[in-house]
Amino acid sequence: MIFFPIMHIGTRLALIIGAILILASLACSAESGQRIRTLAFGRYWWIPKVTIDPTLDITYVPACRYDLEDREIQRNMRMYMPRTYSGLVENYDVIYITGAAGIRNFKLNWLTWFKDSVRKEGLGLLMSGGSEAFGGRADDPSWSPSPVGDTLPVTFSWVIFDSHFFVRVRVDVVEPEDALMRSLPWEDAEHGYMNLGVRGKEGAEVLSFAEIPGRPKRVEPHTVWWEYGEGRSVAFTPSTLSSDTKWEYFPDMLINILIYTYDGSPSPDYEVVHNLRLSLGTYHTARSIAMSLMEFADKMGASVRAPELTLAKANEKVAEARQLFLERKMDEAAQTMELAQELLDEAGVRAVEARNSAMTWVFVIEWLVVTGTFLSSGVILHSLLIRRRLYRQVAVTRSDQR
Repeated sequence: MIFFPIMHIGTRLALIIGAILILASLACSAESGQRIRTLAFGRYWWIPKVTIDPTLDITYVPACRYDLEDREIQRNMRMYMPRTYSGLVENYDVIYITGAAGIRNFKLNWLTWFKDSVRKEGLGLLMSGGSEAFGGRADDPSWSPSPVGDTLPVTFSWVIFDSHFFVRVRVDVVEPEDALMRSLPWEDAEHGYMNLGVRGKEGAEVLSFAEIPGRPKRVEPHTVWWEYGEGRSVAFTPSTLSSDTKWEYFPDMLINILIYTYDGSPSPDYEVVHNLRLSLGTYHTARSIAMSLMEFADKMGASVRAPELTLAKANEKVAEARQLFLERKMDEAAQTMELAQELLDEAGVRAVEARNSAMTWVFVIEWLVVTGTFLSSGVILHSLLIRRRLYRQVAVTRSDQR
């Protein structure tokens, strides 16, 4: 950061300690909590909404031809796609293909890797709706005659136009005891785009149907999954890129579907988990504000030792809460985050006090300087213009030369 060279050493230490603690909490997840390493293709905007969850570790590959040219997509594929099949199965747990990533962007051997990694190695495969998902449309090819089409739990057909896909969709849950269905209040969800004409394959389980006004009920599947070899594959027919943005639980939906694709076990305590994710997200914003106040006070010469120590304790609690989250101890994690928030609030108050103390001295010094300058100027003006001590009288002050 550009302020490091002039920052107080304690401030730098607090930052470093906080970063180390958070990284350490993630590093030890292999022992007591598993992060879900996800390889995601498509558009970016949804990533910040889900990375607040400590469970997810997402590698994002920009691969949307509505945002990028084909040469840019191919460059991204070369950069982020694993070089070998073993590189894929050793470094990732879930493959997520959004509706903005078309089959044209993938090499055949990559698609074969995806299928084999699910069938043989136990990875998860998730596809969500969009104009390039499932059957595709117009000049967007279908995924059907591909290894990924074999792996998905649904059948689908290519369409010429997808204008009728833009429909208001509610969710009709048919398997209320399923872990994914119990993990969210689906009765409040609404989608604005979904792929129609998708059908569950024999052996697949339809968890919910799309409830579309004026159309027959329980025809268009909403969420379908099946076990495919050693892994599982999930088809989520609505788009996750252009709908549900006003639904309070939209980020939770994305996170829970990825967790479900991995091991089928999103937490049923959605209120606790939702609030916990929010607190993790807002903590970093509030911490940045507190750090800015401390940096300002530090530059003004105030002591920021007290808020630094308090912030370091808050960071320790956040690291502890993230680890508890990974271990699925949600109630304990929520309580720990409350303590972290209290410490952060205290650090913010102390930072404000340090800033105010620094600003008080700044104002005092400025007042003394201005007042001293004013008084000195008055004395000088009085001596020069009123008492005229430095002048001597002369007979003529001006002469006219003709």
